[in-house]
Amino acid sequence: MRYLKTYENYIGSPLLKLTDNVDHHLMDIIESEVPNGSSILEISCGNAADSKYLLESGYKVICTETNLDYIEHAKSIGLDCINHDTKNKFPFSDNQFDLIYSRLGLHYFSPDELDNILCELSRIGKKILITVKYEESKGLNVFGQQATGKVFINENQWKEIVSKYFTIKSFEVKEGIIYGSFSKWIEIIGE
Repeated sequence: MRYLKTYENYIGSPLLKLTDNVDHHLMDIIESEVPNGSSILEISCGNAADSKYLLESGYKVICTETNLDYIEHAKSIGLDCINHDTKNKFPFSDNQFDLIYSRLGLHYFSPDELDNILCELSRIGKKILITVKYEESKGLNVFGQQATGKVFINENQWKEIVSKYFTIKSFEVKEGIIYGSFSKWIEIIGE
């Protein structure tokens, strides 16, 4: 396990420079997991491209973020976005969401923090779809930045933590280019 800077120190709001970074592969998974009209919570939405896509596709979407620029942007494009630190209890009722979604937003936390977070997510959501980086990016990304603010844990640790709270339906290791730099990530679907 390698700890770099904490997620609170992530540099700036670089995703606002991207005009369309919807992950259509993940959107297809969501559409296969929950019917149109379902309630979805996106955690750490960044520029909220995925949440906007889901809202426009007929889902009921709430997103969370701590970066004020991202929150303001999400609200400006018609989303219900709340300022919420993922380490804290969520202000939602039990089983409020049909699906909880996080694309590259949960790898900032230590194993103990993740254990608490996933326990809370299992309280408020019926299913999860998360992607997490677990290997450091090589080189600079499209924003000219090195990877910062990441906590990396291995595949077995992810399986162990997630399986405490959700039945894992799919667990895949993937690799490729994320925001202009080579990375490895894990895609997890649980219920």
